Amino acid sequence: MPLRRSVLSYLEDDAARFPDRLAVIDEHGSCTYEVLRHRAQRAGSALAAQRADEVGLLAPGLFADMVVLDPNPFALAPEDIQKSRVQAPSVGGRKVYEA
Repeated sequence: MPLRRSVLSYLEDDAARFPDRLAVIDEHGSCTYEVLRHRAQRAGSALAAQRADEVGLLAPGLFADMVVLDPNPFALAPEDIQKSRVQAPSVGGRKVYEA
């Protein structure tokens, strides 16, 4: 029987309904449905760009575009998020600024 929906679409539904529920538990640890959804999206994007060996995951040896903010915006009230300041952005795995 052919799939009428993609596996990712089922995962999206589960992540929306149960974001904090454990989805995977193995000898390396565990992750929630929301974390698993994010990982699947990153991996899928990397595969679509034919760069799965370089991008899509955060691990030693892989490229990353990211920014470190201080204070942590997730620890602030919404009206105080603008108080976060850029500390150390990197593009393509290279630091481009340091506060």
